Amino acid sequence: MGQRLVSIHRSRELAIEASAPRAKRIKRPTPERPLILSASELKDFLRCRVRWAWRHQLRIVPRKKPISLTFGGVGHQILAAWYALPEEKRTVKRMRRIAREILDATNPEDLDVKDLELLEAMCVGYAEWAKPRDEAIGLENLQPERWFELPLTKDGSIRIRGAIDATFKVGSLKHTMGCFEHKFKSQIRIDAIDLNLQLSVYLWALRQLYPEAKRYIAYYNVLRKQMPSPRVKADLFARESVERTDEEIDQWAIDTERIALDMLDAAIYPNPMDNCSWDCDYQVPCMLRGRPDDMAVVFQRDFKDKDTEPGESLDVYE
Repeated sequence: MGQRLVSIHRSRELAIEASAPRAKRIKRPTPERPLILSASELKDFLRCRVRWAWRHQLRIVPRKKPISLTFGGVGHQILAAWYALPEEKRTVKRMRRIAREILDATNPEDLDVKDLELLEAMCVGYAEWAKPRDEAIGLENLQPERWFELPLTKDGSIRIRGAIDATFKVGSLKHTMGCFEHKFKSQIRIDAIDLNLQLSVYLWALRQLYPEAKRYIAYYNVLRKQMPSPRVKADLFARESVERTDEEIDQWAIDTERIALDMLDAAIYPNPMDNCSWDCDYQVPCMLRGRPDDMAVVFQRDFKDKDTEPGESLDVYE
């Protein structure tokens, strides 16, 4: 990939109150100083610009990493290690061994015993559930954790950066490339935003990475956070396939370029709903936007600058 570029639009000049009519105008991106985006940033911008400004522009994050992120991160490590094995070795027994090795190395301050037991049960259960379904798809030349940074525009001034959980040639279909996206959720729910936005990013990236293919399919896997037992009757796993035509991928690229340019001098406003309907780490300071002194106290107490060393203070108010 070469030297890792830094996105041009990371700026501390944005209003911390996230109530100013417009953020300070920033220079337009160039191939030398590109605008680099991820699927999560695009999703945050479309859902709530206050969250987007705090998380991606000012890069303010919770001091304590949310358990859900840690849980999902460790789960992804386990699944990636399992999918890195040759097909004949992707057994339930091997999944149990991999899960225990990774979970034994996990800091107990990050996940408690119940979380570790649940995560092992989920991954082992997924291996049993997924193996016949994976065989039906035909996962050829599988590559786990496929990182990418690709130009969205011809001159490379806008780029998309991300990681696909796994890429593979779909053996059951001719000239088709596929990918996996794994989600650990409290219930089996197929998120429309993830399907329409995040998977569109990955399908666009697949076409860039494998232009020789004629079809591109993303498989969205949901693992439910529920310890299996005879009393649990609801599904613990689900898989949804999503495909985009060349025309749909082209239109996504056009729309995303417009969204990216809008970020450069975007008006900052919250989700128009009275209460966020999705889990957000910024709900408390968001509710205090009309009381800047109280909001500053919350940020100093509960949040940190993502770019500072541990223990350094958050100085965006000084």
